[in-house]
Amino acid sequence: SAIQFASDSLRKDKEIVLAALTNDSSIVQFIDLALILDLTPNKKIVELSKKELLDVLQNDGLLLRNTKESFPKDKEIVLTAVEQNGEALEFADESLKKDKEVVRAAINQNSSAFYFADESLLKDKELVLLALKNGGFSLQDADSTLLKNKEFMIKAIKIRPSVIHYVHHDLLLDDDIYKVWDKVKKDKNY
Repeated sequence: SAIQFASDSLRKDKEIVLAALTNDSSIVQFIDLALILDLTPNKKIVELSKKELLDVLQNDGLLLRNTKESFPKDKEIVLTAVEQNGEALEFADESLKKDKEVVRAAINQNSSAFYFADESLLKDKELVLLALKNGGFSLQDADSTLLKNKEFMIKAIKIRPSVIHYVHHDLLLDDDIYKVWDKVKKDKNY
């Protein structure tokens, strides 16, 4: 399409872009995303095919919020969005907020995305440790059963020694917990 070779000023002209989009929706990859949203009714990216949307989401995963209803239920689309911006998980269908693969991808991109996951996953040792490792998650939000789990807490302390403050009172006098904490804090000059 000629639009891909047009100057930036022409690619930002609403009338030209709207006419071009009407003739060929595949040109969306050459148009500024803000302009696409501005031209689209109700700020929805409703005219895009799945393939076109996947291309758009690779550049801005948060645009998942502006898609038609079926797209936030599509695992491939949601994975693409959260791999670009983990916080796109907020706009995923509830069923995908329970999907460990989707949540893991979101956490890998931005550990704060864990706050948008289904509450049931706050019991998942692997995901909680991954979020803790990636830095944007606090054990105060983890399921309380994890805080009582000695093996889990040892792993958590090795990742971030400050989580010692969340150890359940039943484990407070456990020698293994304090040996690990003492070693880690010395190794990390904590």
